Amino acid sequence: MTTAPLLWQPDLSARRKPLLLCDFMTQAAKTAGRALDSFADLHAWSVARPQEFWPLAWDFCGLEGDKGTVPLVAHADPMQVRFFPEARLNIADSFLKNADGREAIVFIGEDGCRITWSRAELKREVEQLAAALRAAGITAGDHVAGYVPNMPQTVAAMLATASLGAVWSSCAPESGPDVVVDRLGQIAPKLMFAADGYFYNGKTFETRDAITEVASRVPSIEQIVIWPYADGAADLPEGMTAMRRSNRWTPRRWRAVPWAFAIRSM
Repeated sequence: MTTAPLLWQPDLSARRKPLLLCDFMTQAAKTAGRALDSFADLHAWSVARPQEFWPLAWDFCGLEGDKGTVPLVAHADPMQVRFFPEARLNIADSFLKNADGREAIVFIGEDGCRITWSRAELKREVEQLAAALRAAGITAGDHVAGYVPNMPQTVAAMLATASLGAVWSSCAPESGPDVVVDRLGQIAPKLMFAADGYFYNGKTFETRDAITEVASRVPSIEQIVIWPYADGAADLPEGMTAMRRSNRWTPRRWRAVPWAFAIRSM
């Protein structure tokens, strides 16, 4: 067997560079009590001393929570190895802990829409969404779905869901109803986020009919949150915007909430 030529490897010798991996290797060398001068050395130590490596990785990454006293439970089958079986944490706490003015999300939609959120703004959006989800009856263990584009509100909704201990799953808006029903039908979400449309290849696609069909075929969905993403696009069918809030779109009551979306009770 011939060995393929090495295409690239990082230069870890220049410790003066502010590389997080170099910082981690320095901490790992102190924990190991010996020099770890290369990535291969670090990898070999992580395999030989996993009980030391994984707690260090937890602390270095700044995870918020209680990692417990057992870093891992070994098993002959790698798929059966359990990491931090006693750990208690909510990943939203780690993602949102440094809520300052640094940029967290920079979003540019295909239609030219640009949204920039700082870490503080992201945390505020997550807190508002979490409060609304809690008021809507979402609790730990519930399932929440997203039928939405990759947009800042999607990130906030995922983190808000996680902050309550609920489970998040999502589908791209260009997915047809059959695909969405196959996925969401397996997890039985109580609430679904959706956008009123999306942009692709220079065109606007409305999702009204698809959302209605998914809701009718997934009986577990009790409420739908609609984000006005494509609202007002020039190439939408005439009258669609008005129809969205007419009886033809929903014969049930809409309830406005502070950050410009609406909840439809099913």
